[in-house]
Amino acid sequence: MLRGLMIAATSLALAAGCQTAPPENAIVVSIGEDGSYSVTSSGGTAEDQAIAALLQSAMNGELDLGEEEPAQLSEAEVWREDKAGNLTHIQSGAQCPVRWGEYVRERTAIYVQDGTNVGCNYNSPDGKILTFYVYESPDTLADELNATFEAIKTRQPVSEEARFGVRIPSSVYVAKTLAYEQADGTSMRTSVLLADGGPWRLKMRLTCPAAGSVQTEEAAGIALIGQADRLNSPRPPVTASPSPV
Repeated sequence: MLRGLMIAATSLALAAGCQTAPPENAIVVSIGEDGSYSVTSSGGTAEDQAIAALLQSAMNGELDLGEEEPAQLSEAEVWREDKAGNLTHIQSGAQCPVRWGEYVRERTAIYVQDGTNVGCNYNSPDGKILTFYVYESPDTLADELNATFEAIKTRQPVSEEARFGVRIPSSVYVAKTLAYEQADGTSMRTSVLLADGGPWRLKMRLTCPAAGSVQTEEAAGIALIGQADRLNSPRPPVTASPSPV
């Protein structure tokens, strides 16, 4: 609405510049020699004056639109690390262990500094790659799965969709797989798995050789279900420590 008012005000100001006097109930924006804007209204009602004051504040950069910047959290406020190096995402409760089956955690990422979008990257000794993401998403599982899959296809234009390793009920998680060949001729598969855990979206991206992929993809699905179950379970209430007497 504010943007519309500002556009209307500019249009009226241009129109007013061609007249000896502004039309009735017009919002007029004039520019001073120093480049500053001045907003006035030729209307006599309180509403006209309020609109002019609102636009003046906006042009001065003084208008509070109620849009708060995301909190800037430190890494220690997003990840909680235990003695063994396993990480728990504080905001959701999801986990990024040091070792996840055959995979070893290589790095973590905080994509949004308020802790609402994070990820963990894993590699296996035989070259498999697993990335786990936890974030907030307004999209449906199906819409996001299709969008993500199309992005992967763009990176692998000579490819075809293949059946994911195991059949799964769509109520558990959704998945799609792309089959292609590497430059050396090795047959590869990249899969995307999505699930919801409470208010959080969970995503896994798995790249592995086609040989033995059924077991690899099944294991990834089980891992994702475990994380979703963890986030769907009621979390213990946070109780305040008793005050010292």
